[in-house]
Amino acid sequence: MKKTLLMVAFAMISTAAFAQKDSGFGIKAGLNYNKNGDLTEDVVNSADDIIKGADGKVGYHIGFWGKLDFPKLYVRPELVYTKTKSSYEVATSTNDYDISKLDIPVLLGYKIIGPL
Repeated sequence: MKKTLLMVAFAMISTAAFAQKDSGFGIKAGLNYNKNGDLTEDVVNSADDIIKGADGKVGYHIGFWGKLDFPKLYVRPELVYTKTKSSYEVATSTNDYDISKLDIPVLLGYKIIGPL
């Protein structure tokens, strides 16, 4: 009985290890060029509304990802910090706006064909 239980446990651990062979983790980083949107100023007369476009600036993103691999599926959760920047000219001054966000995407994939 003890040997049988040990063999079943070993077989399950081996199967789990085989299923995880392509699993892993890593770091991702990069630059982005973004315009955070238009700036609208309301004036007393609605016909005089001022809409100005943003000047895009270079921002960045950095994050971590992990991958859990299964026979036909994989799951890849990520944690990504992103900072975008824009500059607006209003009257005679320039205003810079930075937007920071934290994204937590979870990607689910299906393997159509084997590794190439």
